[in-house]
Amino acid sequence: MTFSVSYDIFRAVGNFSNSLTEECIVEEKKKFVPFHFEGNQAWGKIQSLDDWARVLLAYSKPGARRTSAELMSLARATFETGEVENGTRVAPLGYIPNFGLYQEHDASLTLEVWAKKNGMFEVLS
Repeated sequence: MTFSVSYDIFRAVGNFSNSLTEECIVEEKKKFVPFHFEGNQAWGKIQSLDDWARVLLAYSKPGARRTSAELMSLARATFETGEVENGTRVAPLGYIPNFGLYQEHDASLTLEVWAKKNGMFEVLS
């Protein structure tokens, strides 16, 4: 099963409880909305829970330690996605949001807020 690796990684870094079942993991895969993540320790297109687990594993090492909640609250978008206001940059149609920890990630939209809007907060937490 594709998500067995993620389950082991998430358990290793302490982000999932022992009550997580294979059925829950399969259901989470159905809800996954892809996004890009850019940080010093990990980067790339996040298309599955496996990909997010790799990011968390990279940020579980000494000197770079960040939890999923911390990364989601710190990571900001490069565009204001889904909101149109005067002076707000709007992403093109079909744009996969890019969240990260770099200077160019200067929008007010965080990965946490975006995940909640897209029903993925529980999946990534």
